[in-house]
Amino acid sequence: MGTIFESFLGSAACDTHFSASGFVGAMLKFEAALAQAQAQRGEISQDAALAITRVCEQALEQGWIDAQEIAKASSTSGSVAIPMVAGLKDILAQRHPSAAPFAHRGATSQDVIDTALVLGIKEVVQLVMQDVRLCVASLRSHATAHLDTPVLARTLMQPASVTSVGMKCAQWLLPLERSLASLDQIAPNAWVLQLAGAVGTRAQLGPQADQIVALMAKQLGLGIASGWHTQRDHLGRLAAELALVSAALAKIGGDVLLMSQFEIGEVAEPHEPGRGTSSAMPHKQNPVASIAAQAAHLQVAGIMSTLSLAMVHPLERAAGQWQAELVAWPRLLAAVHASSSAMAGMLPGLVIKRERMAENIAALANQVDDQTARDWFDPQLAQVAGHEAAKMLAMGNT
Repeated sequence: MGTIFESFLGSAACDTHFSASGFVGAMLKFEAALAQAQAQRGEISQDAALAITRVCEQALEQGWIDAQEIAKASSTSGSVAIPMVAGLKDILAQRHPSAAPFAHRGATSQDVIDTALVLGIKEVVQLVMQDVRLCVASLRSHATAHLDTPVLARTLMQPASVTSVGMKCAQWLLPLERSLASLDQIAPNAWVLQLAGAVGTRAQLGPQADQIVALMAKQLGLGIASGWHTQRDHLGRLAAELALVSAALAKIGGDVLLMSQFEIGEVAEPHEPGRGTSSAMPHKQNPVASIAAQAAHLQVAGIMSTLSLAMVHPLERAAGQWQAELVAWPRLLAAVHASSSAMAGMLPGLVIKRERMAENIAALANQVDDQTARDWFDPQLAQVAGHEAAKMLAMGNT
């Protein structure tokens, strides 16, 4: 999303929904849905709603509205909605003059932008959740296949005792399962229509405001909520859960990075032609998915700071905080989706090297006295770990 370096942590879905054309298209969907809902309640004529809808559906395709020009104009208008609405009304004035006064009726710029933002967030978060489900399924499969496979447990980066691969995989997947359960619960609270009017009272929408909101939300596939111009907690809660997903994926990636070092060699990312190659060293296979998960989370930490600060919207409309939030959200989504996509592509083929794990345990056991070797480095300890892991897997995300 932007510079050449961001392509590594990019998301095609974010590019689609948060590009100039993608976001302007979402705002035009808002305007069409608003007109149709108002027509259904008799607030404007069916002819006016039909004209507004046709223009909204064709404006970008026909070149009547230039999304890039709207993006440029926002630098002086302070909002991408203002030049978009002006352009929409200009087109209507030329093609359907009688409908022009009814476009954007009762709405304000933040209604349009917040709703378009939510439409994009919903699409990308659903993709992230699909990826995470695949990660969980892959880890469960590995855990089941290697429930009692002995591997060294390391504390403070040093060999400590024997655990099992099943236990490691259970430790990796349970935070992801909990995040999925949380997202199922909290995400719909954030995927809601914004339609509150100039100061959040819906006064300009008239006495049928609630009915218009309900019709419009249904058409856009969003939930219904009271105006939330300065209430950013639902979005903040969703962002926080996405950050937890990012952290859980980075934990897995970090462990894979450590365990795939040549000196340890206990796991490896799947080999594919051209994947993880070095420009200078033909013998190298770099663990690129795990690197992506690590890099993404480093980005997420900073973005979350911005989103947290930007939640404090003064009075009835923020001056600066909201604008900062709008910039931060696509970056958060791109980072988390880049991580989830990379890990979902890697984990099904994660290579688990049982022989090397056994060699590492034996090598360490040979360096300590017999009693210590029996107490801490007996491969049979993996059975205890596997039993515990089986209980954790059965309990699921609790």
